[in-house]
Amino acid sequence: MHFKASDLSKEVKVLSGGERVKLYLAMILLSDANFLVLDEPTNYLDIAALEALESLIQSFAGAVLFVSHDSAFVRHTAEQVLAIEDGKMKLTRKTMQELEQEKTDKKVTVAEDKLVIELRLTEIAAKLSDPRVSQAEKAELDRAYIENSRLLREIKRN
Repeated sequence: MHFKASDLSKEVKVLSGGERVKLYLAMILLSDANFLVLDEPTNYLDIAALEALESLIQSFAGAVLFVSHDSAFVRHTAEQVLAIEDGKMKLTRKTMQELEQEKTDKKVTVAEDKLVIELRLTEIAAKLSDPRVSQAEKAELDRAYIENSRLLREIKRN
């Protein structure tokens, strides 16, 4: 945790906020506990202390439940993610990298779906402007245009 030899003689009350956090984390991680609950453990840590914390958590023999907004820290340490979205908790047995990849894949799929629907709307509009199309065909094309427009709005909302 990058304490110097001179820090060992200091009283806790004179330590900075970051030094206190590092001290308490070191004490907890080196104890014989087998389950840790940490709330924003990366607050007040410098890069070296953050890397040390990641290493300690990765090698910790017990279970660690932590809350963090530090996505890099979560990516480096979490083996499973308990996410709170839209007021609901969801446990996933996936790493943060796996979840981020799924979101990226979904965005690509949504972009492809959007493009396909936009091309379909263009095709329908072109057919509707053709004077040779019968009234029955125009009615069916109108229905298809409305349905595809609805799908496109739904994709844009999500």
